[in-house]
Formats: sequence, structure tokens, C-alpha cells
Amino acid sequence: MPLYNLKWFTMTLMKQNLKLLHTTLADAPEYRSKLKKLIETNFNYSNSNSLFDDFAPLFSKANSPNNHILIDKESKELIGHCGLWPRTIVIKDNKFPVVLIGGIAINQNYQGQGLFRKFFEDCLNPSQKSTSLYILWSDLSELYSKLGFYEVGIQDQLGLQKFNMATISKCFKQVSWRDLKDKEFRRIIQIHEQFTSNKEKLVYLERTPKIWNELKNISSTNLFLYYPENTNQFEGYFFINKGMDLPNIIHDYGCTPKYERDFFSLLSPYQVWSPAGLTQLSSYKQFYTCFMGAGDSKQFQKLLNTLDSDNHYEILEIMNGTQVHMKKNGKQEKISLESILRLYFGPYTEQQQADALDKKYHPLYIGGLESI
Repeated sequence: MPLYNLKWFTMTLMKQNLKLLHTTLADAPEYRSKLKKLIETNFNYSNSNSLFDDFAPLFSKANSPNNHILIDKESKELIGHCGLWPRTIVIKDNKFPVVLIGGIAINQNYQGQGLFRKFFEDCLNPSQKSTSLYILWSDLSELYSKLGFYEVGIQDQLGLQKFNMATISKCFKQVSWRDLKDKEFRRIIQIHEQFTSNKEKLVYLERTPKIWNELKNISSTNLFLYYPENTNQFEGYFFINKGMDLPNIIHDYGCTPKYERDFFSLLSPYQVWSPAGLTQLSSYKQFYTCFMGAGDSKQFQKLLNTLDSDNHYEILEIMNGTQVHMKKNGKQEKISLESILRLYFGPYTEQQQADALDKKYHPLYIGGLESI
């Protein structure tokens, strides 16, 4: 279901005297091919790759009510896009609504005119009351910090080697993701549920059967199944590549507990992206996982209290997406949203590490199939 039914409305930018229309692909499906061209141009896509293949769930027709587009009313030219994908995040068996954001683009002819901020905020506002967190991926830290989004999470890259079929263990067998047999598909879902649910502090996105079927439409990734020696069924899986988005990266995986250590040891020479601390193996380098912003104050409050049972938070106000006015154990204080998010997900400041607050760290696992 869409987050809401957005009707056409007129937005006038007085300085440039532009009359703009904000709608969705559900109401204007004729813009679908123009949208693909706009984003692929902005993201410098090669002719051999396809945006709609790499991010199939975001651009599916079922999600079209959440594909926001901005149109010049006079010329009918497509100006911008912001895609939302409503999901659920799981923390200690508790579930919270979140929204993933992706495919953000502004027509190069209209950039630098102050359009982006208003369009972006208008896209998010209707979902604000029903969302605990917003999550997006970008390298524009300065831009998104002004909008209340901060670099959060600690991601390990285990190895440096490029993946090579000639050197990978014979325990791994490549299969077709989209042509997977039903029995194999159900086994992957079962392994994923085991892998995510048996880790005490792991924070991850829920994958319902509907979500799994949407992920299966991503045709630009490669799937391998893990058959340990002397076994007749696979005990793990991993996905590598995702078109232009994640070339040569092992980005989505799962394994049964019995074979998990061997599974990651075999993959550790390669470029595996994993939440810090998940594999217990040394990493080649670390970087942040995603950008996060807060949603509704009450929803965010419930999420914080689930993350930290030692403290009780009462969120009084989230001010401009940057400062949080709260009561913590009955005492009022104001603290930056960035520092709260990093306290639980990392990366840590030197002071936080000095205070040994890493005991609050929760590995954040968002597989590459889901990053948009």
C-alpha cells in the first residue's frame, strides 16, 4: 500500500517564477521512461546497466505511488524524483516502521535554483507521523546534514581481492537468482531468518514473502549457494554485484549457525561488506553504512527505548531534524540527533569510545539487495 494518495498541486517558486507540479508515477505513468533517463543521466549510468534492474523494488509499478516526481507545469519537463520504500526494521524482536529513500535526482537544467529542499521535505512530510526513521544512501554528507540526515553505522570490508570464480572454494555454486526453484527460494528465506534472528543486538530490515518476491526482480546481481563438505543441501548463500551500484561487492548473505564461521572465513579474502563485529574477523577497512534521519518523535522514542533498556527516554520535540529535546531518566536535556544515532549504531566519536559506550553498539545489517 502507498504511504498516502498525493494529489496534483501547484508550487510556485517566486524567485524564478516557476510553476511546478508535484505528483507520483501512479498518477503520471507516462513519465516512467523520462524518469529512467533523468536518474541514469544524473548517476552516470553506462549503456550496459539499467537503473530499473539495480533498484527493481523501488521502481516497481506496485511502488509507483511512492515515486514522487516534480514537473514544470508549462514545459511538462520532468524536473526531479524522490523515491520512498516503506519497510519495517526489527530491533530485539520489536518492529518499527521506517522509510528507505532512493533515486533522488534533479534535472541538471534546474539545479542550483533552490528546488531540492522544498521538494524533498514535501515528499517526506506526509509519512512523518507513521515513521520512526528515514534511511538513505549518498556521498553528499554536507547537503544531507542540513536536512537532518547523518552518517550512521559501521561497515567492515573484510578483504581486498576481487572476486574470481577460479579461486573461490568449490563449496560455492552459482545459480540463477530469478530462475531459482521454489524449494531453493524457501531455503534461502529460512536461512536468512535464522541468520538475522539469532544475533542478540543485530538490527535489520524485516523481509516478508512479499519483499522477497520484490527482491527477486533484481536481475543485475549474482547468487551463490554454499554447500559445506559432506552435505547434500546448501547451508548458506551470498549475492555479489548489483549492476553499477555494487560491482564486485559481496553485499547480501546468510548462513546457518553451525557453518557460519567457515562460511565467512572462506569469503574473507574478498570484498565482503558486513556490519562491524558481525563476523568476528579482521577488516581491511571501515566506513559508514547509510544516512539516517528521525521520523515521528513518539515512534522514535519507542525505538530508542528498545535499543537501550538501561535508560528511559521521553522525546519532547525533535527540532529542525537536528536537535532532540528530551527527558532522560526524568532529567531534561537537549542533544544532537547525530550523537544519539551514533551512540547506538556508530561510528563513535573519540569521547564516546573513551567513555566505553560501545557496549551500546548495535550492528546494522541492511543487505545490498535492499539499499536504494
